[in-house]
Order: sequence, then C-alpha cells, then structure tokens
Amino acid sequence: MDLNDASHVIKDVGVSNISAVVLDNTGNTHKAHELLCQDHEHILNLQDACHEMNLAVGQISELPEFKEVIADIRAIIAFLNKSTYVREHLYDARKVHKITHGLTSIGETHFSSLTWAAFSLHQCLPALRTIIGNPDLAIRIDALLDLSKFIAVTIPYARAIKCLESTHTPTDVYLFWLAVISQLDSLFANDGSRLLVQTTEAIHTITNCRFNGIINNAPTDIYVVAFFLDPCQGLGI
Repeated sequence: MDLNDASHVIKDVGVSNISAVVLDNTGNTHKAHELLCQDHEHILNLQDACHEMNLAVGQISELPEFKEVIADIRAIIAFLNKSTYVREHLYDARKVHKITHGLTSIGETHFSSLTWAAFSLHQCLPALRTIIGNPDLAIRIDALLDLSKFIAVTIPYARAIKCLESTHTPTDVYLFWLAVISQLDSLFANDGSRLLVQTTEAIHTITNCRFNGIINNAPTDIYVVAFFLDPCQGLGI
C-alpha cells in the first residue's frame, strides 16, 4: 500500500476515526508514514513492535555461534517432514514419553518460527532419541545438538511477540520490551547461557539497537508516556 492508497482508505474511514498508523520500517513505508502523519498531525506514527522483535531474532540467529545448530534444526525438521515413516514412529514415541506437541515447521512469514521450531525439537528430543536408538527402525539423524543456548536467548522475544500479536496497547509494547531486556540481562548476569563473550556482546548490541529504534528514537514518546500514565503500572501522578 502506497501513500495514495493509504490516503484513500483514511478518507473512506474518516480521518477523525483514525488515531494511529502502524507499519513496518522498510524504506518506502517509513517515508509514507512520515508524510501521512505530516498531513494529519493527530495521527500517531507507530512502528510494528512484533516486526522489530522478529528482526532481532533474525539477527541473533545469524550469529556465528548459532550457525551449526540452526543448520541442524533446519535439516532435521526438513527430514522429518519429508518422511512419513519416521513421523509415524516419532508420533508413537511421543505418546510413550507423553509429549503432547509435535514439531513446528519453520515458516518464512511467521514471526520467530525458528525459535518455536527449535523449542518443539527440544521438547521432542526424548522421543527422537528413542526412535534413533532402535536398531530395528534403521533411522539415522546425524545431529541432536544442544538447543538450549539458542532457545534461551530468543525465547524471550518469541513469547513477547506471541503476546503482542493479540490485542495490545502502547503500554504493553514498552512493558514487553522491558521484560525481554530483563530476561536477557538476568540470563547473562548469571552466566546461564554459557555463550561466548562475543555472542553475548552481539546480542546486547542487537537488543539495544532494536529497543532504541522503536522506543528511544521513535517519532513520538507514546510508549513511554503510555507506560507512565497507565494506572496499572502504579507510576502515574
């Protein structure tokens, strides 16, 4: 949708009925965003919080320390999705281990799908080990790696995105960003991640950059103001 299309929609809906516009941060939409809000000064210029968090997950997944484990996640899930024979035995093994959820596919258009795929694979590891360990099945999967590191540093984002994909307010956006930062800070402070120093530093940089982009350097202070004035937070005057 370009600026002309957006203007037509606003005209049809009624400019007085629109208080904010939310778009992702690509170049063309960013410019259209600015021009639209210049024409209608009461309309707030908001970024897509879920999109920003998902970009952070994408950047983290590209860090060198996670390269091998992510390649294995993709390979294992692709193999299992293609083999009906293996899926049937995995289903039976899951029932034995009382694992209620199966594997999650990796979707390019779904937010944080790589994290949820890793999480589902981690949950199914006991069942996978059962079918691999059965010589009668002759099933071979080369790698069942420790997924905990990647999950630990991306699951705060994934859970925040899942919450924000439902109905939310500007207060919620700020609150969930604080929650993500707090979880990561606690993880790194207790050395619970067992990550390389350069990986930890890179995650700090990515998180700070994305937080600054949507909160500190945003066109308006809507998120901070809403959080401060929200009576549920107990911070208002």
